[in-house]
Amino acid sequence: MQVLHRTRSRNRNAFDPSNIPAGTRATVTSTVASNKWRLVFSNPVMVKTLPTDFTVNGAPATAYTQDSPTQVTLTYAVNVATGQTWVVPSGSASIRTPTGGYVAAATGTF
Repeated sequence: MQVLHRTRSRNRNAFDPSNIPAGTRATVTSTVASNKWRLVFSNPVMVKTLPTDFTVNGAPATAYTQDSPTQVTLTYAVNVATGQTWVVPSGSASIRTPTGGYVAAATGTF
C-alpha cells in the first residue's frame, strides 16, 4: 500500500527571521579632551548604560555625555592624560549601534 506524504510549504506571508541583516560594528577613535576620554565612532551609537567596562588605566568611567550620534565623552575619577592606556571591550552591552551591532574591541595609549 502506498502512503502519500504531505509536503509542507512555508507561509510566504509570514515573517522570515533569516532576512534580518546582521548588526554593524562601530570602530572607535580616541582622544583626550579636557581630562576626559572622547570617543568618536565610525557609525551612530546609542549609550544604553554607563560604560564602566571602558577603562583608562584600569579605572571605570563615572559619568558620560553623548555629544552627538557618533561622539561620546566619558568622565573618570582619575585625570585622563597622554601616556595612559585605554581599553574598549569586545561585545559590551553599554554602547550599541541602532541596528544591534556592538563596538569593536580596541586598546591603545593616549
